[in-house]
Amino acid sequence: MDTFDALAEWLLLASAAAVPWLVARFIRTSPRWKRVLAVHLVSLALGLAILSAYAYWPHIFVDLRLGLLGYDQGGMSQSERSAGVEPEHREIAAHLFNSTMGVGWPLRVAVLLAVYVPYSLAAGFLGMLLFKSGRRPGYAA
Repeated sequence: MDTFDALAEWLLLASAAAVPWLVARFIRTSPRWKRVLAVHLVSLALGLAILSAYAYWPHIFVDLRLGLLGYDQGGMSQSERSAGVEPEHREIAAHLFNSTMGVGWPLRVAVLLAVYVPYSLAAGFLGMLLFKSGRRPGYAA
């Protein structure tokens, strides 16, 4: 699970670093206000998708692990839920099940968006400044 978390964090950081480059790279011929609006909408949509995947991944992973252990999440008691789990894995399954309680992934996405939206706007304007200054990423100077 640590590998997947590290991969998700790396993808989140890479996507955040790529926004100014993408903005400067793909702005070409449309009027300025349309470019700015289009870039910000695409950036926000991409950011929402990436943040949702980042926040929802641990939930998917825990459900997958519980299913592979044979844990029945629909059981009414701890003994019903852990009936299909091998005895040496029952403590792990119970810990995983209890770890799903707490702040849900939609709230995590909302909190992350509160940070990401201002960043996206700042990165979009940085990309516009790079485009105007003539320093276009991806081109030889």
